[in-house]
Amino acid sequence: MRPSDARRRLQEIDTQVRTRSFPYARRARPPIPWSLYTRAQTRELPEMLELIQRVVDRHAHEHPEPLPERPRGGRPAILLSDRLKGLLAQSYLGLPNRPTEGGVAAFRAALGVRDLFGYKTVERSYGDPRVAAALYALLEITNRPVQGLETGFSADGTGSPVRVGQHYRSARARQDEEERAAGLLPQGEMGWVYNVGTVGLRYGLIAGWVSWTDPRIGEISQFSELARQTFALHPAWSRFLGDGAYSARWVVGLLDRMGVQAWILPRRTVTMKSLGEPAWPRSLRGLVRDPQTWLAHYHQRSRSEATWWSLSARNPNKIRKRLEQRRETEALLRAVVRNLRRLCYLRWLERDRRFTAGTSFAS
Repeated sequence: MRPSDARRRLQEIDTQVRTRSFPYARRARPPIPWSLYTRAQTRELPEMLELIQRVVDRHAHEHPEPLPERPRGGRPAILLSDRLKGLLAQSYLGLPNRPTEGGVAAFRAALGVRDLFGYKTVERSYGDPRVAAALYALLEITNRPVQGLETGFSADGTGSPVRVGQHYRSARARQDEEERAAGLLPQGEMGWVYNVGTVGLRYGLIAGWVSWTDPRIGEISQFSELARQTFALHPAWSRFLGDGAYSARWVVGLLDRMGVQAWILPRRTVTMKSLGEPAWPRSLRGLVRDPQTWLAHYHQRSRSEATWWSLSARNPNKIRKRLEQRRETEALLRAVVRNLRRLCYLRWLERDRRFTAGTSFAS
């Protein structure tokens, strides 16, 4: 096929996909094990609290912390592991700071908390850089059961509201098509906590996560860090799926150098010219030659969209913190909690206890 014909065919398919007029071949829907979902839901709360204790204790074992010395005045310092358990329980239950103090006391035995603490300790923990570093370590621990098994990932971004009445999907719909295609995120007087993450296609666990509050930073600018985190957790990563926001030659080139094949829906003005990036035309050749198969792979990226929907449906509350660093920590907490909940469900859906067994989180 001549280059001009390939470009014309590529733009035609892209337009059909975006206008929802592409003639897709029907595929059989896999059966949904509703009885297993029911069992997972009925056992979610006790298993979730137990899992919080196990992963935090694993982190404490791998990153030992000396017992804090009692100060000459004031209250004694609280262990980082106790604070992490309290923050994860707070995010899971959707509680503000003050009710969290009573919630930790009520679930003290299930969480394995050594010393009780007040709501001011909860508040200050969001600004502790050790907490943010520990949460990224917990994200890595929750991915251990699927390391070597998960090879495909999809990326997408969203915004967490900081005021009541904000709705990210509505704000996104009000954007111009050119702004959305360029990866620009919604802005406004109230602001957002912007998040972008990679989600495994098979098991649905979040592997990479970046949060920020500056509206001038676009989604695609965070991709290098996102890819680095994902590849560090899953060296066997071989497939990436992304929407038009990731349609950039440098993104495809970065993935190609990692040994990852890209399925990224191009923009309507796409060309097959490499412009110095040989992986670019290779990534689009399948869409021209066999669009049905290529799009069947591409539309698995709905896994990341489903993850964002589950995050907002399970915790529809706004980000409660006022300071930027604490807002980003609160968003990261929701990602870790989402992985923990997913592991609780995978135990039943996959009929495999390694998703909740303590030994499966060993490094």
